[in-house]
Amino acid sequence: MQLIKYCLQSLYLDQVRSVNIINFEWDNDEILAYSQRNLAIARGEDIVYDLTKIEMELASILVFEKVYIETQPDSQLYLEVFPYHLELFQGHMRILSEIKDLISQEPIPIEKVNLLGFSKNSGLQHALEPALDNASEILSSLEILLCFVKRTAVGDREKSIKNYVSQWMKLSSLNEHERFSKMLKVDLRLKHLVSLYELVEEQVADVKIKYIHEKYKEELSADMKMAITNSVDFEQQTTMKKAIPAEAFALALKRFMLRYLTLENQKEKEPLYHYLRDNNTLNFWPSTVPEELINELFPENLLVANTYEAYTFIIKKTRTKQQAKQAKAKQAKPAKPGRRKPDEFIDNM
Repeated sequence: MQLIKYCLQSLYLDQVRSVNIINFEWDNDEILAYSQRNLAIARGEDIVYDLTKIEMELASILVFEKVYIETQPDSQLYLEVFPYHLELFQGHMRILSEIKDLISQEPIPIEKVNLLGFSKNSGLQHALEPALDNASEILSSLEILLCFVKRTAVGDREKSIKNYVSQWMKLSSLNEHERFSKMLKVDLRLKHLVSLYELVEEQVADVKIKYIHEKYKEELSADMKMAITNSVDFEQQTTMKKAIPAEAFALALKRFMLRYLTLENQKEKEPLYHYLRDNNTLNFWPSTVPEELINELFPENLLVANTYEAYTFIIKKTRTKQQAKQAKAKQAKPAKPGRRKPDEFIDNM
């Protein structure tokens, strides 16, 4: 594949003119008219897309004559750094822990979870589509909100998220997203912010993790499978075995894939425990799983390259165990006694 390199001119903020700033009004008909989403274009024939040419044309439309804006030293004219969608954890790896330090957090009550339009999804479940409409866009809005809460260092955990958003003009754009604005009508507080993020994140992860780069889908060796089997409780805490619950393990892997592997920046040959055994400051694990258990039992032979296969291995093995358990219970269940016929009486007349 041909690599295209772009050179952007740098200017200080006080030198910038309107022509140098991206001010593009999105037009779905114009940009997406011949995209791969429109299957009707082909009319039954195969189409080969020239991705290099498409990228060049988009660059011409969107960034021609645009500049990289730099902050002049000791100047009051500056632009705040902001993360792009799904890049939040690249620059702020521990932002969820930092939010928890600022504002004591707690889970969203189940009745409010239902009002949000989706139910808590098990880490062992796959979804073909997010249960929540526009989940990816909502997640992007929550990323902006997390960064702003961290920056303002607000400490009132009982403050309504809706009131907090309304308080700041810089967050007014969040209300333009209809689904996000509707979500704010549910009585959620800042103490629910991390829980809200994780709930929406899981909806997005169910779909997106299937499309991570192949370098993160390397097959597990027999030793790796054995290490996982010895470390994980596939019976969902129905045994006395000292092990990491399968659901928690799968959820941690799912969060890691969405936050770090969708951008393809992580080195695949790094040990996976470098991230998953980080004293939970990266917030991959549910709070119900003790850190000591993770540090003691997390398999040391897994690599970042094995993340997806480790996830699917846990999913499949857990389902197999559950099905076997259900079949065994069904066999052990005594059959209902048949209906007895009334005794026949012989008339000795």
